[in-house]
Amino acid sequence: MLKRINVSIFQPSKIAFFLKDKLSYIFLYIALLSLMASFPMILSLSLSNQMPKTIKDELTSAFIRADISCQITNGVLEPCATESFTYQTIVFKTNSEPAQQVYQIIFERESLTFYYDTLALKTYRYDDLNMTNINLNMASEADQAVFSEATDLFYNDLKPYFVISGSTFIVGANIILYVSLALIMAFFYGLRPEKLKFKFRFMMATYALTSYFVLVLIGELYGLGLLSYVALIMPYIYMGIAFRGLLRMSKIVVVRDTKQQSSDKEDESEDDHDKKEE
Repeated sequence: MLKRINVSIFQPSKIAFFLKDKLSYIFLYIALLSLMASFPMILSLSLSNQMPKTIKDELTSAFIRADISCQITNGVLEPCATESFTYQTIVFKTNSEPAQQVYQIIFERESLTFYYDTLALKTYRYDDLNMTNINLNMASEADQAVFSEATDLFYNDLKPYFVISGSTFIVGANIILYVSLALIMAFFYGLRPEKLKFKFRFMMATYALTSYFVLVLIGELYGLGLLSYVALIMPYIYMGIAFRGLLRMSKIVVVRDTKQQSSDKEDESEDDHDKKEE
């Protein structure tokens, strides 16, 4: 793996040497690079004592899209329909019994309870979360501010579950991004006059994309946001270098084979000539 990362970044013209790799190895490589690129965000999730702003914003947006028609008044959930939606791997529900084999947060009459399967892991009264008066459709900025403060109160207790689900989501998203970019690059390089099977174009694109994920990782670690723009360009440059390297290798092989065939034919003709003389 380390050798392939090194060659893919510093010697992209030699990427063609890896075209004999099995597809299972290629997907393992994709998973490793995706995990590396996700490391800063996973570390941030693990060390933070507050729910990260990006997750707060995404969660609030999920509530807005769900448009839950329920309201908490004076610390009590008013009668409303049973509704639910999923954020990452956690199901949010109102007025519902816990389901099996899932993480879920259920808004009950006087409290918010976090469940795994049918086991209640932690219960918070709305009064303790300062959610005494809030509309769960998050239509107003006041409701969003109240909910944002409440998330910080229960985030520390539930952080292991958020870290696990968040990390899974982040790595999965990077894997999907990696495969999508590799497929796009493989498709467009199929339009070149020099034909190469899609499988091999995909493999070359996978290794050429190493530069993107390494630069994103460096940018995240050192706060260099501009590197993300450079990272978008580098894989296409590296893919071009790798393709030209493959063409040079192919010409060497073709010339070598041609010379070998010519030599074989000369040997055969000499043998035929000797037999005739005998």
